[in-house]
Amino acid sequence: MPATLVVIVVLLNTAFNSMRHAALILADVPFATASGLWRCRSQVNPCRSRPRSASCGIRRRDVELQRAWMEERATRRLRQSPAKS
Repeated sequence: MPATLVVIVVLLNTAFNSMRHAALILADVPFATASGLWRCRSQVNPCRSRPRSASCGIRRRDVELQRAWMEERATRRLRQSPAKS
């Protein structure tokens, strides 16, 4: 594990040409991990900030409205396009 961290530090240092930026990125890792674990353990849905029991995807009504809009758009295009003979 320490060898892996050394390789990561070397790669970050060569990528940014600055040990300060490499150290800043490495210091962010524990905070990001803690935030991710907190988010997983809480019952908050990241999509809408609702409990996990609520759906996270597109609602059926939204899908139906989108389908109706697309069908209307297609019929308009058919009416507007000149007839090919």
